[in-house]
Amino acid sequence: MTPSSASSATAAEAVQKTVEETKLDPAAKTAVAGFLKDRLEDMLAAVKEERQGGLRQIKSELSETFGAQFSADQLSEALDAVIKETVRGRILNEGKRADGRAILR
Repeated sequence: MTPSSASSATAAEAVQKTVEETKLDPAAKTAVAGFLKDRLEDMLAAVKEERQGGLRQIKSELSETFGAQFSADQLSEALDAVIKETVRGRILNEGKRADGRAILR
């Protein structure tokens, strides 16, 4: 190893960040899914800008409703998980994408 590459390796080691893995709290996911059960389909059917605005509103409402019970990160992860399951389920079961594009078969 050359002196230059040795100092580069040392610098890379010094900059290395630790990534903290968080696990999805099943109770948070259940709470979020129940909270959204009648609203999620309509929100996902909206155009992208409306959908993003709807997500901000939902995050705010989730924080107000479950903020004492779950952290903001837990609620955000649970919301992401519920949305992913819903979107994937619609694609697989109904052949519908959130944005209305066709699914290639």
